[in-house]
Amino acid sequence: PPLPDGPVELFIGILSAGNHFAERMAVRKSWMQHRLIKSSKVVARFFVALHARKEVNVELKKEADFFSDIVIVPYVDNYDLVVLKTVAICEYGVRTVAAKYTMKCDDDTFVRVDAV
Repeated sequence: PPLPDGPVELFIGILSAGNHFAERMAVRKSWMQHRLIKSSKVVARFFVALHARKEVNVELKKEADFFSDIVIVPYVDNYDLVVLKTVAICEYGVRTVAAKYTMKCDDDTFVRVDAV
């Protein structure tokens, strides 16, 4: 979904891996359906680094174009990149979304959007 024109209360950056399509779909079909996200008061985006296998990156790009909810971090993924992906989430929350609050979670996390 496109970024809202109005103020954003909360930005949620979701750490994910290139081959975690099923996990991203589970998030999209569950808590990303919450009315606060639909109303644009809360914005959520997946942060994914490039995969070592090129065919995974091709599918990731198609998914990013289709859903418009993925930020691709231009590094080949490994666990040491968690810090860089976290910094990317913070920068996106401040510079791109200008959200009042920024939150980071993983793609296997269920977020109670109403409680946050």
